[in-house]
Amino acid sequence: MDLITQLPKSQGHDAILTIVDQGCSRAAIFLPCQTAITGEEVAQLYAENVYQWFRLPTKVISNQDPHFTSHFARALCTKLQIKQNMSTMFHPQTDGLSERKNQWVEQYLRLVTSAQQDDWKQWLPLATLVHNNQYNGTIKMAPNQALLGYLPTLDPEAPTNTMNEHVEDQMALAHKYRSKAQAALNAKANTPEN
Repeated sequence: MDLITQLPKSQGHDAILTIVDQGCSRAAIFLPCQTAITGEEVAQLYAENVYQWFRLPTKVISNQDPHFTSHFARALCTKLQIKQNMSTMFHPQTDGLSERKNQWVEQYLRLVTSAQQDDWKQWLPLATLVHNNQYNGTIKMAPNQALLGYLPTLDPEAPTNTMNEHVEDQMALAHKYRSKAQAALNAKANTPEN
């Protein structure tokens, strides 16, 4: 876990909590938050956005000691037998993966918010999807493939690939009906009214 702080305000947020699965998937989740986030608030964000994908951590790596090791977080780690592995700022041997993910999301946000820098919060879900759809050399696939078994499409017009013949048949039927409906609507729109 790491924080990117001192960002321009975006819908009341000025920081990004970066959570990286250092285990098998290498997936990253980018969550908007406040620079002065407390340990309890980090735990709440984790419970709401990360737990469903990765369960409780067996190890926590963080260089943000004041933000991530509040009394609440320490009590939570003790109770759940989570081993904490604290690092110092920019300690690449321990948190290099998190630092690289931070650099990636910062660069991504620079590209998509260059004209308006206070709307970065709305881009974080897409940043998470784009990041986790990219091939990872360590696991030899994209994190979304490891987590979901497929790559969610970034193009709503792209055909969906599946190995299920019944699903393929139903999708072909849906496309056929959609085409018929569009043709009927176009024909009606092009018919002159009396």
